[in-house]
Amino acid sequence: MRRPRNIRRRSRYRSRRFWTSRLTRWFVIPLVTAAALVITAEALDFVLLNLLSRDVSRDCAVTGVVDGDTVRLSCKSLPVTRGRIRGIDAPELYSPSCVTEVLAAQQAKLALQAMLWAADEVRIVIHGEDKFGRQLISISADGTDVARQLITDGHARRYSGGERQGWC
Repeated sequence: MRRPRNIRRRSRYRSRRFWTSRLTRWFVIPLVTAAALVITAEALDFVLLNLLSRDVSRDCAVTGVVDGDTVRLSCKSLPVTRGRIRGIDAPELYSPSCVTEVLAAQQAKLALQAMLWAADEVRIVIHGEDKFGRQLISISADGTDVARQLITDGHARRYSGGERQGWC
């Protein structure tokens, strides 16, 4: 028995149009959208932080190192305050979770002290305050970014907020 001509035969292979497929609707479009939002948020964060940043190298001086990512600052425009180096997380010296964290924190503190005290020129840029009232800062010693150098030497990790990883 023959089929009538006006009834379309279904192909064995479904036609797959990329933009209307389920895979695209459920995974690709949301993934691309999320990536675009993350990139936009990072770019906006970078622009806003750099617009609000101010170079205070002439007004401020590092007077002490608290731990691997925090320094004591003495500024003309601010009272004696602490500055936290932006973008890194170093082991905690004052609330460690284990003995290895204490040792790593001491090494990070000594590395930061050595970088800052040996430098001829220390440049400090303030980017605002963190949730604990410390100044968020970037420091460069003789043109070398201190945060990047601490990460390279293994004394710190990249940190952009949120839950911190342990050092034990």
